[in-house]
Amino acid sequence: ATAALRALAAGKTVQLRYGGLRRDKRGRALAQVFIPGAQPVWLQREMLARGLARVHTWPDNRAEAQTLLNAEATARSARRGLWASPAYAVRTSDPNHLMRHHRSFQLVEGRVAEVAERRGRIYLNFGENYRTDFTITVDPAAARLWSGGPAGLQQLQGKTIRVRGWLSEFNGPAIRANHPEQIEILRVRS
Repeated sequence: ATAALRALAAGKTVQLRYGGLRRDKRGRALAQVFIPGAQPVWLQREMLARGLARVHTWPDNRAEAQTLLNAEATARSARRGLWASPAYAVRTSDPNHLMRHHRSFQLVEGRVAEVAERRGRIYLNFGENYRTDFTITVDPAAARLWSGGPAGLQQLQGKTIRVRGWLSEFNGPAIRANHPEQIEILRVRS
């Protein structure tokens, strides 16, 4: 990935385009990077299309997320770059398997068995036992970002989805979703 980025951008003038917050808490620029020219190159999209990166969006910087997710999906389908490695495979919601990947950024797919709400927090449970099975948690402030708010999240019950984020342990494996672009509703093939 570093070699490809160097080949694409080293020594070239770039343009930064912002779609939300301009700096993170550490002072780093949060921008989309473009190399101008007759056919401009969008660096983030190009790295994703080559399978050399995964999409990671933030609640305050989500512009163009769908375009980036589409580029990643194309590379993943073609098994380009990191998608050819089992280390970057999309995980199932099996809790025993997921716990081996604790404290890492993961993509997890599965069917939402139940949606529960406790004190404004939404829990998307992927099994019968919320204390051991995979769960996505959404705090009250984040739930308001979804179309329809908490009621919109309730609509995910029974759906097959893919979530991306940092895998932690909270009554079993869990990912905290703090903005809608972390969750993709998948079409189930019949």
